[in-house]
Order: sequence, then structure tokens, then C-alpha cells
Amino acid sequence: MPIDIMPHDIDYAGVVSNITYVRWLEVLRVKMIESYLSVETQLKMGISPVLLKTEIHYKKAVTFLDKLIGKMWISHATQLRWTASAEFLVNGKAVAHAEQLGIFVNLSTMRPVPIPDELMRVYREAERRIKQHLH
Repeated sequence: MPIDIMPHDIDYAGVVSNITYVRWLEVLRVKMIESYLSVETQLKMGISPVLLKTEIHYKKAVTFLDKLIGKMWISHATQLRWTASAEFLVNGKAVAHAEQLGIFVNLSTMRPVPIPDELMRVYREAERRIKQHLH
């Protein structure tokens, strides 16, 4: 997904501020989940994703004129927890890599609930295709 770098994303050193990546991860994560399970459906189900951890590895500074692409995918999932991996690229080269650990919670109790079946189905299908490709 192309990401527009805005003037307010740039820090005093003339590069994209580290905190901006957290906002971009939020956009990528919401769009990724929503492509399989809309926010409206999540609310009707009484659930929401919640982050437990975000980790970002910065490889190269990004500037205002760079053409940035963001990619995110579920790299691991169990019944309750999921890991989303993300990559930010400029000219096809990784400039940052991130991982987010998350769960889904029941909005009434704020207690963890299993990952929705539709998301687990998509994850298992992708995992199956990767394994087939490797063999």
C-alpha cells in the first residue's frame, strides 16, 4: 500500500519520525483486518483487536520525497494470539521491519476471545500455500 509522507511526519533531522511508523502500522493493521472482517462486523460480534506489543527495526532513514510502500501480513497465529509482520519499502528495498503481537477481546468484558474463524481460515490457507511453495 502506498503511504503518503506528510510534512508533519518529518522530525527536526529532516527524516520521518520514529513515532510516525506506529501510526502507519495502525493504518496497515486496520486495513489488513478489515479486508477480511469489517469493523462493523467486529462491532456486531462485540470484539476488537488489541495490541500487546509493537517492535520496529529501522534500517534506513526515510525522507519527505521518498516513495514509501507498506505491507502487512499475519505471520503467526494461535487460538488467542496473532503476530502481524510489516515491511516498509523505498524503491523495493526494506527501510524498516515491524512486528505487532495482538489478541481479540470481548468489548463488554475486555477479556481475550479466540481469533475469529474467518481470520483463522485466511491465515491457515496462506500458511498452507507457503508450505506448498516451499516443497
